[in-house]
Amino acid sequence: MKYYIGIDLGTTNSAICSYDGVNAPKIYKSPEQNDVTSSAIYINKRGNKSYGYRAYNQASHDKDNSASLFKRAIGTSARFDFKDSGISLSPEECSAEILKILYSYLPEEIRNDSETATVITVPAAFNQVKKQATLEAAKMAGIARAALMQEPVAAVMSVMRSNKNLSGVFVIYDLGGGTFDVSVAESVNGKVNLLAEDGKEMCGGRDWDRKIFDNIVRPWLEENFNLPDDFMADKNYAKLRSAAMFAIEQAKIELSLKNSQDSALIQADDLDCEDLDGEEIYLDVPLTCKVLNNLIDEMLDETIEITRAVMKKAGVTSSDVERLVFIGGPTNYNYLRDKVSSELAVQADTSVNAMTAVAEGASIFAESIDWDSEEHNRKALTSDINILKDLNFRYEARVTGDKARVVCHVSAAENLQIEITSDDTGWTLGRFDLTDGKIIELPLNSKQPENTFTVNIYDNLGRKIDIALNKIKITKTLAAVGAIPASHSISITALNKLGGVENLVYLVKKDEPLPKRGSVKFKAAQTLRASTDESLNFNLWEGEIETPYDDNRFIGVYKISSHDLAGSEVIMTGSEIICDYEISDSGVLSMSASVPSLGVDFKRKNFYYHDDAKLDLQNTAQIAKDGRKIIERIGLLENKIEDDRLDKAKAKAERAAVINAADVQDAEEVQETYNELYEAKKILSQINKEHVKEINQLELDNCVRYFNNYVEEHAERSEINSFNNTVKTAQRYISDPSFKHYLNDLWSKIFVVLSRQDWFIIDQFKYDTRAPGDYYDLNLFNKLKQTGEEFIRQNNIDGLRAVMPELYKIRKNISDDNKQLIVNIIRA
Repeated sequence: MKYYIGIDLGTTNSAICSYDGVNAPKIYKSPEQNDVTSSAIYINKRGNKSYGYRAYNQASHDKDNSASLFKRAIGTSARFDFKDSGISLSPEECSAEILKILYSYLPEEIRNDSETATVITVPAAFNQVKKQATLEAAKMAGIARAALMQEPVAAVMSVMRSNKNLSGVFVIYDLGGGTFDVSVAESVNGKVNLLAEDGKEMCGGRDWDRKIFDNIVRPWLEENFNLPDDFMADKNYAKLRSAAMFAIEQAKIELSLKNSQDSALIQADDLDCEDLDGEEIYLDVPLTCKVLNNLIDEMLDETIEITRAVMKKAGVTSSDVERLVFIGGPTNYNYLRDKVSSELAVQADTSVNAMTAVAEGASIFAESIDWDSEEHNRKALTSDINILKDLNFRYEARVTGDKARVVCHVSAAENLQIEITSDDTGWTLGRFDLTDGKIIELPLNSKQPENTFTVNIYDNLGRKIDIALNKIKITKTLAAVGAIPASHSISITALNKLGGVENLVYLVKKDEPLPKRGSVKFKAAQTLRASTDESLNFNLWEGEIETPYDDNRFIGVYKISSHDLAGSEVIMTGSEIICDYEISDSGVLSMSASVPSLGVDFKRKNFYYHDDAKLDLQNTAQIAKDGRKIIERIGLLENKIEDDRLDKAKAKAERAAVINAADVQDAEEVQETYNELYEAKKILSQINKEHVKEINQLELDNCVRYFNNYVEEHAERSEINSFNNTVKTAQRYISDPSFKHYLNDLWSKIFVVLSRQDWFIIDQFKYDTRAPGDYYDLNLFNKLKQTGEEFIRQNNIDGLRAVMPELYKIRKNISDDNKQLIVNIIRA
């Protein structure tokens, strides 16, 4: 028997479930007999590990040897240090530990079965880097057959299992410990299509806790005890801060579970911590529902706003929605359910277990995957079988009901008869005439998932016709999902021509149905020879921002390196490169490439590098710099455009602009600031789309002003005339998409003039070499820098000019927070 495992790898709690394809999914309890296991690890000084609720409790008084909330940091540079043992783990390694302990709950026969298949859920808001990191965690945990699935899809599967007769449109509102996801789904005849989905990272129960600490607990501590000004960063008070967060969560849960009382106590004693006056510190802070409601209202309003936007995208109104389904621990809070349900004017549904629904749905989804395929795609809901040359049957291969339909397609008028018999029950309708479009309903055996039917065809004399394919196999499943929309757009940067401008080539756009596979042709923009240190780079981006494209999230690079070529192999400039790609149901990208001119196929190798795309939590200076740039862009727009959204974007960017590593309380604050800055960029992108003419005019005016002030005096008369003529052309196309081409042409003309000026080349060299960390090959960078400085001392500017292109080849083009390799492919 094949077993299907679903794992909800959560921020605060995780759950594991199995499904055998026949019986109801089974949740496996923790040693404490809880349905969920705390996502926490504790390691003592001897290196002994404990997990789950025990580790969660120990974390409250021994933060230095504990780790939790690592799901939030997955796919970043974070490390979790266990002081006494000297052990340090990455978020991926911590996640692997939780996956291993969850797997240990399974019976031995399931763990040891080579065909056991596992689906691990991830938030829809997770980017590509976080998804890849989750797959790495599964590999570290020794889970051989693993695939990812978006949490909203898993939640939908669970809802359908609990509501077999549910039809119409419903909304899944999933607020967990760390993230928020929402999806709109439609059920028709037992099949569910996801119409739209969206979500937000750093938006969950953990963020409630932080608000309670910042607004209630911290002021109470400062009022009752003499604490240092740097209390939040002082290591002597780390235990106090950790204990406070633990006590906050307990009080919050208490309020969620109480129906009659509206207050709880944030309480902690024996903290072994004194203030500056030697007074023993304790916690005895009242928390009322009214206070909590006020604290979380803004966050709830944002989730409601996102939900409304998703409903609008799906083309449904409140009156179209059958019910609103709540998933995730924080949704157990009555105020949340009442507020969200009331604001959306949709009836709340509490039929599913908010804590285990995602794991249950994931196990059901695992059964729908074709695990024998390399890509782990879903099994088809419908199938075709060619009985004879002119006879084709199309049938429902996977159904949730007790019957399956078969549609007959006969292209030639022949006097044929058909007989279909169940191999399992012996049921048959007997023989009857076969006509085009004939619909036959086949009853299924409810006691088993797989049903096989034999098809016999007879000629006009009643003789049985020999046919090779005469079996119809139908699977009876608990739930079936059709369309799954992509949660993010994914694209590759490529030049529009040799020496041209960089543009995005989309592999998938947000909300396109998944899975998706395709092929894109490129050309090499430089020659690549074996045994050099160069590569052809397919830089990958995630997001929907057209310009500037590097406002999107950089998610890594697919590289064809010179080391991948053998002997004397050369990929010449202009050589065609065929890029094949596939985006799975969960949004995970896989790519391969081939070079027809060489007959080289790289399909068997994985050239995807995403380490440089991981958010560096220590580099707050770069985030602050990025924030200041966004504020500058907003300032320019404010002179031309009146839009209230500019204030919203500015507020988000201002928080980023002042972030300082010394003041940061924890890694979560860095991620939250980074995400807020990305939201500001998306707001600007939307404003740019709606005010194209004004924005383009602003950019054109800035370009002309720069030319007049700094460049014209160095330009030849023909260059001035050419620049002015291009300005006139750009002005005519100010509202046209081709405007960007003319603007890029103007800046190219400026660069041509400036590049003749010795002072410009010297200044540019000094500017480009100010930060060694901006380059991938530090040794080569140092050699080129020394060579360039020697050329400056010799006043050999032509030699310096020759150094500049070599620097650019190894430069990380750090634009804002994105690290991008040089773009050296052309869209064919």
